[in-house]
Amino acid sequence: MKFLVWLAARGELSSDQVVRVMAVQSAAHQPIGRIALYSRMLSMEQIHEILYHQAEHGGLFGSVACELGLLGDAQIQELLELQRQTIPSMDTILVELGLIEAHRLEELKREAVYNPRPDVEVEAVGSRRGAAPRARGRRLSGGGGRGGREPQCRESPAEGGDAARDRRQRLSCRRSSCDRR
Repeated sequence: MKFLVWLAARGELSSDQVVRVMAVQSAAHQPIGRIALYSRMLSMEQIHEILYHQAEHGGLFGSVACELGLLGDAQIQELLELQRQTIPSMDTILVELGLIEAHRLEELKREAVYNPRPDVEVEAVGSRRGAAPRARGRRLSGGGGRGGREPQCRESPAEGGDAARDRRQRLSCRRSSCDRR
């Protein structure tokens, strides 16, 4: 999801295209009960029993099945893994819908790793082939961060001084664990 938002912020996808990709992924989602039926872990009668109990008392399908003694924890984990496998990746959907070509998608994924904030300009540094892009310019906030270093970056022209100052205050505030945000 974050990558889709990043692509939209970069102008690679429109908001309608983001919604379309999410809809395709959501439509591919298979309920655990259906997977349990197809994999013969539960019968239709057992699924109805779980659904009836869910309607009366609430709860997640797997939790209710476990509570009723129809499935064990290991079986529920197996069903969840099968469910994850049935959902196509965002990459697959983007390419299959023809929204982004596969090679361009790989380039964008690499760029997203080195520049997770699309509102910050990144310049390639180094003449080596395949050299990683590196952010350059002034720091947005001082000190802290991982290993005592923070990425240096340049604000995009669209971002005014007030927005940068507000962001620096928020970052500074998070580091000092205060309640201002």
